[in-house]
Amino acid sequence: MLRTVRFTAGSWVALATITAPLFAGGKLLSDPREILKRADAAMKEVKTISYVAKYTSEGWVKPFVADVEGRAVLGPNADYDVPRFYCEVSIKKPDWDAPKKFKAGCDGNEYYLIDAKTKTAYHDMDPVVLGANSRNIQRVALPEFTLDEPLKDELEAKDLTLAGTKTIDGETCYEIRIGLEKQQEKAIVWWISTKDFLPRGIKRIYPPRGEGTEDGSTQLILSKLTATPKFKLDVFKLRVPEGYTKTDEFAP
Repeated sequence: MLRTVRFTAGSWVALATITAPLFAGGKLLSDPREILKRADAAMKEVKTISYVAKYTSEGWVKPFVADVEGRAVLGPNADYDVPRFYCEVSIKKPDWDAPKKFKAGCDGNEYYLIDAKTKTAYHDMDPVVLGANSRNIQRVALPEFTLDEPLKDELEAKDLTLAGTKTIDGETCYEIRIGLEKQQEKAIVWWISTKDFLPRGIKRIYPPRGEGTEDGSTQLILSKLTATPKFKLDVFKLRVPEGYTKTDEFAP
């Protein structure tokens, strides 16, 4: 499904990986719908996921969208679909001279943002506490990992094409293009590992905006992916660094 999610500080030491790979008998699959079914099943088995993300854009979208990269951990949603997430990101908007770094998250109850520049930890039950960079912070999240039916929309699409393979972070991935009807995006491209069937990237393609313009696109690439990691501490809980001010005011 196609949604947006929001993201607490904790330990980044993963102690173990518990993954049940879905192999295709040593041979690459040729049916894009079957690949998506396996990916959907693999993602449902993942309760928590950690990875390094890089979000970029191309075409007419680029002047309007920030580049974002960093680490992210996503966990199962709490009651009322309140997310559990933690991220450490570097954001670079087109009109900024230098990137800005933030830590942000949510433990299923309280959202927070840690600003190293001002040494302030903002926290509140309202996601607006994340401030003006809330949307950009969340660009490193792949919300499908937290959904009950991760690829429902893709599996219901009529236009599916297996475009070949692409290597991402040493993983050979199926490249599947999904043509969309009556949606903001023109198409979506998924890169799905041929080993564990977990995604390593997604590209959203937008139609030209105005006469003479080209397609625009955004791309999220995942590396160093760990399924169901173990942490020494609760990674989603806010831990205010020593010397920082804690406030329930909203971040600017």
